[in-house]
Amino acid sequence: MKLDHAGKVVSNTASITAINALRRTVCATLGRTQGQGTVLNDGTNTQVLTYSVHKTGKAGFGNIQIGVANFRILGSSPYGETPNGGDVTTSVQLELADGTVIPCTFNGASSITLSAGSGVVFTDPLNVYIPPNTNFNVKKWDRVSATNITLGSSQIIQITNRQVARKGADLSALWATPGYPSTGTSSAPIPPVAIIGSPDSDVISFLYIGDSIMDGAGDTTGLTPDGETGYFGRGSVNVNGYNIPHIKATRGGETMKHFVHTLTGSRRRDLFRYATDFLCGFATNDMVNSQGNTLADLQSYATGIWAYAKRSGVRRVGHVTVLPRVTFAGEVQTPAAGFEPNGTSLRDTFNAWLFTQVGKGLLDYVCDFRELVEDVKGNPGYWKNGSADTGDGLHLNEASTTRIALNYINPLLARLDSELPINR
Repeated sequence: MKLDHAGKVVSNTASITAINALRRTVCATLGRTQGQGTVLNDGTNTQVLTYSVHKTGKAGFGNIQIGVANFRILGSSPYGETPNGGDVTTSVQLELADGTVIPCTFNGASSITLSAGSGVVFTDPLNVYIPPNTNFNVKKWDRVSATNITLGSSQIIQITNRQVARKGADLSALWATPGYPSTGTSSAPIPPVAIIGSPDSDVISFLYIGDSIMDGAGDTTGLTPDGETGYFGRGSVNVNGYNIPHIKATRGGETMKHFVHTLTGSRRRDLFRYATDFLCGFATNDMVNSQGNTLADLQSYATGIWAYAKRSGVRRVGHVTVLPRVTFAGEVQTPAAGFEPNGTSLRDTFNAWLFTQVGKGLLDYVCDFRELVEDVKGNPGYWKNGSADTGDGLHLNEASTTRIALNYINPLLARLDSELPINR
């Protein structure tokens, strides 16, 4: 079946077969990899029901598959992707704009049990077409039997009545009811890792990775109607009239070192194959003294990430310059070690090196919005507007995040989008 542009289910048409000519790709917004944890089985709660909102972009999609996993990403030692500690049984269903609920299957089964540490597993393709610029929802039901299971929940995405989660001992009745779960104990949501499908026209889709700055820490009070947060999330809304499909693979506290590592970043790197574009938001955490990295280390980590993206089929790779990191005494700022504005600090040398790598085969552009928040020409290394743009000298707040999203990210994405078609 397919949806017409009013969101109604109609009979199957040639649209389903026509879309198969293009590469399968990320087809909707608000894909989330498994970040911070939520304790599920505390002796009372053994199930969690997540209701998440998603939206297609410039292209309609068919053959839709929803990705789930059983790992979480630690933002502190031992870092990287780690098992949750127990098996999780997961069921998924798609809810269309008209309220139609379509159960998803895994190799024909109504659920799948994922062992601790499982990477991303996709549902069977759905014979459903969702038009461009169309909202839909996913309901995901996770169950555990062992005690003290901590599932990987997402960061900063909960929206009342749209992106919600409830936990309890038996959520089967809520599972069978269309719409968001209105009862049960409130819980952190555990939405799909990714939603992929076959587009009916050429379209760009992003995977973006980074630390708490890119994730949106400090930007929690004014989510967009679709739940986007952080400068990329906000900037991906209404690009040439459409939202940009994406997977958000960020995690507060994380480093390039652990994302590029053979084991601790492999589950998310597997998702590169479904994105046409990749933006890397590291590496402020790699620069702190406790990590002990040199400039050569940072260069090795960055080029390793870019190379993996390119090998996986990503057409355009971008990297974000590192912002200031200071301590405040009133409004007096003191740059952190490694962030001194002297031309030889890790931050200065890494940022300068990024520009020298553009066009050499791995890096296609540098995303540099420092002038929007840093006094680059008059007083580099310091926040231009002081605490008006950051609450702690490290993280953007809502004002600075929104400024970057509207004045840099949105125009950047509009330019990339206008360069379609991309050679697939």
